[in-house]
Amino acid sequence: MKRFAILTALLCVTASFAHSAEKSAVARIDEATVYYKGAVLSYSASAALPKGTGTLEITGLAPSIDRSSLKVQANAGVLISSAEFASGRFKDPEGLKRVAAMRDSLTLLQKQLQESGNRLEIAQKMLSLLTEGVEHNLKGRTGASTAAELTANIELYHKTADTYYKNIDAEQAKFDKLSEQAADLEARIKEAEAQADKKCGVLKLSYSAPAAATVKFNLSFYTSAAAWTPIYEVNVPSTDKPVSLKAKGQVRQTTGLDWKQLRLHLSSGRPDRTNVAPVIGPWRLGFKKEYVRSNVTLMAKSAAQEAAVVEEAYAEAATMDSYVEVSDAGLETCYDIALPYDIAGDGSIAGIELKNYAMPARYEHFAAPRQSTQVFLTAVVSDWDSYRLLPGEATVTYAGAYAGKTSLGSAGKDGTVRLTLGVDPSVTVTRERSEEMKAPAAIGNSITVSSGWRNIIRNAGGKTVNLKVKDQLPLSSEKEIEIKKAKFVPESGSLNENNGVITWEFTLAPGATQETVVSYQVKYPSDKTLDSTL
Repeated sequence: MKRFAILTALLCVTASFAHSAEKSAVARIDEATVYYKGAVLSYSASAALPKGTGTLEITGLAPSIDRSSLKVQANAGVLISSAEFASGRFKDPEGLKRVAAMRDSLTLLQKQLQESGNRLEIAQKMLSLLTEGVEHNLKGRTGASTAAELTANIELYHKTADTYYKNIDAEQAKFDKLSEQAADLEARIKEAEAQADKKCGVLKLSYSAPAAATVKFNLSFYTSAAAWTPIYEVNVPSTDKPVSLKAKGQVRQTTGLDWKQLRLHLSSGRPDRTNVAPVIGPWRLGFKKEYVRSNVTLMAKSAAQEAAVVEEAYAEAATMDSYVEVSDAGLETCYDIALPYDIAGDGSIAGIELKNYAMPARYEHFAAPRQSTQVFLTAVVSDWDSYRLLPGEATVTYAGAYAGKTSLGSAGKDGTVRLTLGVDPSVTVTRERSEEMKAPAAIGNSITVSSGWRNIIRNAGGKTVNLKVKDQLPLSSEKEIEIKKAKFVPESGSLNENNGVITWEFTLAPGATQETVVSYQVKYPSDKTLDSTL
């Protein structure tokens, strides 16, 4: 009876131990929403769980995550009481299969190498025996009666030895090649073994299962070890056809684990930023402290004003269309890709084609002679926001030739974007002073300077062009600097009072020229020097 009680107790302990033994599962990545910086990764794993409580270890996760973003769900009524994330090692099943296949290839290669070595050794031995036999036959032979034998032995040796030497050379080359292949394969096996055994994230779950079942677990979290960048290819066959634009995404991830056949979403969101609305405090007015303003400060301000004008001037087969959907998810734009993708975990860039667009455009030439005497061919695309394109860099091809790079940004107030296609050398600009700059006239404590510029634009091409020209009148940033008698010709140009930019629009026939002129006077104190050339 006592033995029966002990046996029963042991069985209960054993059953209890088996009941609470730790289970393990390998996670598979199913989906990734990649942001400009970071990504939300979704995994799934399944495990056969007994009834009752226990622990489950899930491996194969990204090793670096934002733990506060971790979410875990289980079906079959399983309750998860705790989740602990830690670093561990991951034995990649596919990687281990590759290693096993490579080892099989190495075994076959080593067998071929052994057989080649045997043939080489036999050939060398046969040559050695032939040499020894001939030497033995010729040793001690003298007299005319042995001349025929001597000749016969030499001819036999020459003929047979030549064959052996050729066989030895051929077999040696084969042996060397097999040796090189074996050494290369051994190195690849070591590399594959290292890749198959990788650092990973391990999730340890404590669970309670109402019944024995195969349970599916869904996990998601945010990691900073991924990013994507939108890029574009702009192609303009000719100025009588629409702009062809191809949107692409450059995706990279450095989790160290490859993403295999996952659903991919590319989003413009920035979850890495802290989203806190500003807090408004009191606005108190006080007196401004006087300080000496240096020429460096004035020059920096002038350069910034010029940069603003330049920015305004220049800031402008089978496809994936059926498999990519563009959606607005709250505050984000997202490309949802139906086809599964593989993304390596070593940080290499994966280029993904997204959408193709045919954009009706108005083509015009643009010149800003004060900044540059080059004339740019541009394409003005209306209703830009309807394409829901994200800001990014674009390569431009015009008439089949690479024209350089440009940037795609947001539309202006009129909803249009100007794409710069390149410099058109057939339209030229000559910039010269409209009159000799008059010597400064000193009146009292002030100096008055008169100045003016003429731009001569010529269309040397064979087509009529629509031309937009921008020039500038100076603006005063100091009370002591006065701009007087500012004029521009033709007077049909429009003046932006805020930045002094004058805009003209012309239609220029082949061989025709067009002139624009600006003139002005500047009055300033005689004891000071202007920070800009008039």
